Amino acid sequence: MYAKVAGAIIGWLVVAGLLLGSQVSASIVLTPDEMPQIAHVFENSAFDSADMEAITGVAMLDMLFKHDRDTNSLSGTYAGSYSSVLGANDGVITHNGGVDYITCPTCFLVVKNGKFGGQYIFDMNAWDGLETLELNGFFASTNGSISHVAIWGVVTAVAVSEPGAAFLLLSGLAGLFASRRQMKKGSSSHV
Repeated sequence: MYAKVAGAIIGWLVVAGLLLGSQVSASIVLTPDEMPQIAHVFENSAFDSADMEAITGVAMLDMLFKHDRDTNSLSGTYAGSYSSVLGANDGVITHNGGVDYITCPTCFLVVKNGKFGGQYIFDMNAWDGLETLELNGFFASTNGSISHVAIWGVVTAVAVSEPGAAFLLLSGLAGLFASRRQMKKGSSSHV
């Protein structure tokens, strides 16, 4: 009887591992030479929504995520959903694995130069919000450095379904029900 319950638990854990393992995301590598991008020198150190509209032509953009390298602080609507590591010329932005993530019907990544002004602005509409963003070789040829990165976009409400979690919950309940039923059958036949 205990062997059956142990077997069911092990099977359940294997299924859970397969479901969770299938959610590993790929990486997108961005360099100063990557396209599509909008190369723009804009001498405003306090970039805001109006600046983004002037550059991209898209109104109503919100700052969804920002990492300021100087203060090592995160901000924006999705600050708790992503982590990032920024060096002088390179960086990585990764999703933390929760259910909240950026969806990009209209999205832009800004990589800002802290020493001499200017920035690179990438059109990120094809980014799925789960892929890791790797930034390589920014401002190295100008002796500049990354001061911050920011993701700007149009916020859309997205219903995030968790079929894997629902399946695990239901299969676990079914397994408990079945093992409980087996225990009742076994105890009533011995009485």
